[in-house]
Order: sequence, then structure tokens, then C-alpha cells
Amino acid sequence: MEDVLLQLRDVTQDYGGLRPLRIKALDIRAGQRLAILGLDQGAGEVLVNLLTGSTLPRTGEVRAFGRATTDIPDSDSWLAALRQYGLLGVRTPLIEQLTVEQNLQIGGHRRSDRQAVRQDMERAFNYFPRLPELLKRTAGYLSYIDWQFLGTGSFADRGPGRAWARPRVPLIAGQQATPMCQALLVADSGSGISAVLDGAGFIFINVDLTVALTRDPAGDWLLLEAETITGSDGTGLARAVLSDTTGVCGTGLQTLLVAPV
Repeated sequence: MEDVLLQLRDVTQDYGGLRPLRIKALDIRAGQRLAILGLDQGAGEVLVNLLTGSTLPRTGEVRAFGRATTDIPDSDSWLAALRQYGLLGVRTPLIEQLTVEQNLQIGGHRRSDRQAVRQDMERAFNYFPRLPELLKRTAGYLSYIDWQFLGTGSFADRGPGRAWARPRVPLIAGQQATPMCQALLVADSGSGISAVLDGAGFIFINVDLTVALTRDPAGDWLLLEAETITGSDGTGLARAVLSDTTGVCGTGLQTLLVAPV
């Protein structure tokens, strides 16, 4: 059973006052591709929350990567465990006309305990120290692409990054984006998801972008795997590999201008 990554036994969970989700037994093994049919949106979200430990089952047990989700001791451990997942959803994470602060507050607008909402905001600031300085900015560029990080890198972390990305708007207004345009939009973020310097102290602007494709990408989503290196004379390079659901389809290279703020 060592190859079983996710395991559910005798699990039930209510959602929204509707019929409970019931799973007698489910094993998901390493390298396995599995489609679960027949779930409505609410049940699907409940299942994802159960698998990631975001919620605990009313009955039964959920084991993820060898550990029961009920054994996750605190929020830091849960965040560390969450990085083992790559989740693709249909919900838009940001609204471009709103500020970062307003986007963060959307989830709490129906909560009556405003003090608890403020405490949750402070907790987010602890996890992402640069958030306070960005609160009054509009969501901007990040809202034009859906991002789903795969446990390595992010716009807040430093180091190599891996993320699935899906452009939400065409490169040219009113025209359907070609697969090449989709690849260009995603590849342009290679340095953004793999920064090695603190964005509060340095700028790292790509002065060019070179993309080479072996074929047109298939589908809406592209996997971007990027790494950035910097020199001692204000230069840097961001290298990226582009893949779709069938495999690698191209590479991207950005020359960076690096300078202190």
C-alpha cells in the first residue's frame, strides 16, 4: 500500500444542508489518473476540501500522503501539506477593477464578526509579509491570468516555480488568441514565478522574451516551470519550460535587468 497517496474509508460529510457526501472506499495511487463523475459543484468542493484537510469528515477517515488529516496539528503544518497538491478550479481568483485589499475582503463580506475578519487578514499578512504594501493597488496583471501553483514557488516566494496558467483575456482585444499567443502570455511570467530576489528591494524587468515551440499547445491551460539566475552586474536570466496536458511543447527565455529599488 506504499503507492497509495490518498485514501478515504467510510467517509461522510454534509454540505450546505444538502444530502451528505458518502464514500465507502477510495484509493488514489501514485501515477494514477482518476475521474470521479456524478458530483455536483458543492459535492466536488467538499471532496477537494476533505482530501486537502481543509475540512474534516463527519465520519470515517481521510489519509493523505500517509497521514490522517485529523492528525495535522496546526495551520502551518496544513499549509505545508497543501503544497503537495496542484488544484485547478473554475473560480476567478481576482477581480481586476478592485484593489488587493478589496479582493481579500470579498470572502468575508457576509460574515458578521468583523473582528474575526480582521484577525484573518492579519494572519494572511503573517504568511505573506509583502501584502500590506500592496493593499491599495488594483489586482491588475495577475487578474488576467488564472494561476494554480504546484507547491514550488509563487509570486510571494523566491526560487524556482511551477504553475498551471490560463490567460483570461486575448492578447489583442476582440480577437481570438492563437495557441502561440497563449504561450507568449504565459511565458512572459517566467521571471515572476521564479524570482530569486526580494521584490521589495529589487526590480527584475525582462527586456526581451524568446519563445520556441515544438508544436502548438493544446487546451486552455499551460504548465510553466521556471528558474531565474542573476549575475553580479545587474543582469539575469529566467528560463522556462512550457507544457500542456500531453507533454512539453516549448521553452521561454527572458533577459532581465536587475537593480535595487
